[in-house]
Amino acid sequence: MKKKQIIYCKYLEKNKETIAIASGGKGDGENITEAEAIQKGLIALGISKDRIMLEQKSTNTLENFRFSKPLLKEHWERGVVVTNDYHLYRSLMIAKDNGLHATALSAKTPSNIVIQAHFREYLSLSKYFLIDKHLVRSFKRE
Repeated sequence: MKKKQIIYCKYLEKNKETIAIASGGKGDGENITEAEAIQKGLIALGISKDRIMLEQKSTNTLENFRFSKPLLKEHWERGVVVTNDYHLYRSLMIAKDNGLHATALSAKTPSNIVIQAHFREYLSLSKYFLIDKHLVRSFKRE
């Protein structure tokens, strides 16, 4: 996560008007949410707390977008997704399917988890096409 936070921080430093949405809930055995961990990391790197919004309910990428979208003001339809390189394709697809025009900044996947990460992403992408993509349509109607 540290690599992603550094990339995120550099972007926020160059784009002073940008607000960050740190998204992610708490997994099993975790003391804080992923959103709080992102926020703490960004603050430690010098980003002001008032520039970071928290979304702490999501448990997967689809929910990251679903629960973050209401935090965006109505006229904000563009965003930058910060994630690991193996996860870019699906993240941008989910953003687009949720009506968001997003670009991406990626952190290199640590070499010790490359195979595991790509295999997991392959399964997640398959699930998205078979099941989740249909859920996005129903989210849009909510």
